[in-house]
Amino acid sequence: MSQYFYRFFKTNDRRDQFISGSIRFVNIEEYKEIEDAQRRDEDEGEPKGKYQADRQVLKISPETGSLIESEYQFGDVNISGSSMNKFFVVCMSDKGANLQLLSEKFGKYIVRVNDIEKLLHLLNIARRKISWSVGKIMFTQVKYDRGNYLQMNEGDPHLPFEYYYAQKSENFASEVEWRLVLIGGLEAAGRREKFIEVGSLEKIVTKIDL
Repeated sequence: MSQYFYRFFKTNDRRDQFISGSIRFVNIEEYKEIEDAQRRDEDEGEPKGKYQADRQVLKISPETGSLIESEYQFGDVNISGSSMNKFFVVCMSDKGANLQLLSEKFGKYIVRVNDIEKLLHLLNIARRKISWSVGKIMFTQVKYDRGNYLQMNEGDPHLPFEYYYAQKSENFASEVEWRLVLIGGLEAAGRREKFIEVGSLEKIVTKIDL
């Protein structure tokens, strides 16, 4: 894991809000329709992949719609998933980020988080007050393999749970993204965001202006 991570903001006020300890988690579904086309991901929260295996192929009569024959062929099997949980995220980029490139995309007001473990600890203390949260807040790396070939257990093929909140397409790979993830149960339905207050972060962050 990188020793530090970057968070980008469109305004200085938003950055100061973060440094004051007011951490804004956004429902990942918001990114499907966000106005900023550069940040929009219409497949956010919908994990997808494929693997190869013997799969049943049906031949249907175009005239009658009835089954003509059935056979097994080796080939691609597409797999996708959905979850009843709601996922709220804070997006960051690791030390491999091109700050100039990403500042143009996400905002020129930058915070470098120098102690992500401390921030995660503070968030999980505060999380206990959220009645609808499920499990601890996590910090996880985004995988850029949506729709690609994935390693699957042929006896029980399924997508990893983290893909529901941390999988994107390859065209987003330059973001080298990591996410703080807050999981909500059914009671979180309809929520667009959640602010968690953890107190001042001045001792563990650094402002960067380009």
